[in-house]
Amino acid sequence: LAKARFFPGPDCRIRQILDKFEFYRLVEREGLASVPQTIPGNADPFAVFGETFFLRFKRSWVGMQCMPRIQLIQGRAQLASALEYCRSRGFTGTDWCYQERLSSNPADNVSVGGWHAPAEAFYLTCRKVLQYPPINGYGDVCEVTPDNAELLRTTQAILNALRFRGPFELE
Repeated sequence: LAKARFFPGPDCRIRQILDKFEFYRLVEREGLASVPQTIPGNADPFAVFGETFFLRFKRSWVGMQCMPRIQLIQGRAQLASALEYCRSRGFTGTDWCYQERLSSNPADNVSVGGWHAPAEAFYLTCRKVLQYPPINGYGDVCEVTPDNAELLRTTQAILNALRFRGPFELE
């Protein structure tokens, strides 16, 4: 895996693909879809979201290092503990952002995956049936769902805006 290489192409918007905060800004700015309210890591999440929100890292991976997973925060003490952990590992507020709490119900988390290219595309929609950990886990068991024409149009618009070509998954 250390020798794996990825060549997204010269015009691909790689920063917006890799950075979740930048991705949300692009989707919102270009009117491609609604996005969860997300604020930078140096903002006050309690002033915006109240006592419950998500702390999430902007990137899932940095080099070969897997970043901490999204964490549901419920109160100031829990945020202080989470930030202490993050800072003790050398991360700063530029590495994370805060996001409004969305549904944790696996059935509400729909993904579109497949292949996207200008001349050919194959999309498949699925949703989690079982996830672990329960609040913010991976989809351990997923089911294929009937295609939703609006969701597929939105997926295509986002991938076109990113100038993306290749295999993908959008949640």
